[in-house]
Amino acid sequence: MVDQLLDWEDDLPERDFDLAEESAAKSAEPKGLAICLGTSMQMTPARDWPCEAGRMVIVNLQPTVKDAEAKLVIRAPIDTVMRGLVQGLEQSRLEGPSQGLEVPRYERAEAFALSHRFESPRGRGDDWSLQIADETGSPCGFILHVTVANGQETVTLERQPFRHRGRGRTTLQVTVHFDRIPLGDGRFYRRQPMMLTYEVAAAEGRQVFTADLTTPLDGPAGNC
Repeated sequence: MVDQLLDWEDDLPERDFDLAEESAAKSAEPKGLAICLGTSMQMTPARDWPCEAGRMVIVNLQPTVKDAEAKLVIRAPIDTVMRGLVQGLEQSRLEGPSQGLEVPRYERAEAFALSHRFESPRGRGDDWSLQIADETGSPCGFILHVTVANGQETVTLERQPFRHRGRGRTTLQVTVHFDRIPLGDGRFYRRQPMMLTYEVAAAEGRQVFTADLTTPLDGPAGNC
């Protein structure tokens, strides 16, 4: 079992911390709005950022410690609330261009990097290590597992951050398998695996790839 979540004693990743502070500053501007979805509002400082907004809405099935500070509290499933919100915005737009907002399609792209390094200085030895992680070297929550093949053997990496060791300069065939993406109502979408070629030749190397994780509007979905 490998825990990929933030536990109580863990620090928020620096990248996410900075993004949260930027978003909080924007929502604190006049007419700003912060919507808190499915949270007990107990973790600090995350629970305090939405309170800086001009208006705060909390959507959660159970009471939270910040309910009294919210402009609106909704006790309902997130899928139900967001579906109604999007449909309402679209319907208002159809009734008049100035009445609503066009909801753009959400396009999701995630970057990850393959990198290697020979263990001896200047790559004079044969032993090397390979890592698959995000651009900062952290685990990729959207990747389920990775298979690595060199023509002689194939190994499956299931623990993040994904690491593999080998010998000699070679060309690797790397297949990245992605975790399922929830669509709501118990349905999920899983992107097809990415098949990549990676060269282990220089003393060290690094290649960044981008996975398109945008869910299809009318694509296949399952409940597994």
